[in-house]
Amino acid sequence: MRKLITDSYYYNSRKFNNRASQLGFNIIYVTNIDFYKDKYVCASSLPKNLFDLVDLFDTSRITDDNNLLISFSKEDLEKIREMDDQYLKASVIVRRVFANILDKAGNPYIDHLYTVSLSEDYISSVAGLLHDIIEDTNITALDLLEVGIDRDIVETVFIVTKPLKEKIELSEEERLQSYNVEIDSIINSGNPHALRLKMRDMKNNYDKKRLELLSSEQQEWLGKKYGNNLKKLEKALESRNKNDRY
Repeated sequence: MRKLITDSYYYNSRKFNNRASQLGFNIIYVTNIDFYKDKYVCASSLPKNLFDLVDLFDTSRITDDNNLLISFSKEDLEKIREMDDQYLKASVIVRRVFANILDKAGNPYIDHLYTVSLSEDYISSVAGLLHDIIEDTNITALDLLEVGIDRDIVETVFIVTKPLKEKIELSEEERLQSYNVEIDSIINSGNPHALRLKMRDMKNNYDKKRLELLSSEQQEWLGKKYGNNLKKLEKALESRNKNDRY
């Protein structure tokens, strides 16, 4: 994996490193950064927006670190990179990566991705196709940038991506609290594309026809998980739309 060398203590935390791995690099903490500047990507300060760290890396070519090489040849990725249509590009990627994957109701998972992509907001639409790819696979933000997915789209995907978690058992209350924090983080990002995307994602997961295919326990859990959070997202979007009009 790509490396980011830093002498900033703020980078030296498990939580930060987990999020960095979803961006596509490992953080190496050192005391003397000058020794590494000629060979590695280096950073001494923490940006306000974590996603901005991707700008330190060269994404103008497909590197051997790109995890999409598990599913595609380098020649195929070069062809994808040359595509002008972002939606078509994302579609080619997810149809290969999520092939033969089923959701909890036994339906092709790709159907959910296409449903979430239905939006007049182009950035949110393309990000809708890709919204689970960082969270559910080993593909990273830098991998997507290298194949030519626009930065605004990848950032939207990253915002709605759940952070990596420790593999420990959580109670239902702890899981619910964790999900509430994730929704608050999306709202606090102020990114309207991410807000619209997450709203469509949750509504599709909470669709009555999908719920009928799940157990009563699963239905009850989704009610707790999505009920209040859908209202919070709706309120945030309404507030955002009002501000855009003035």
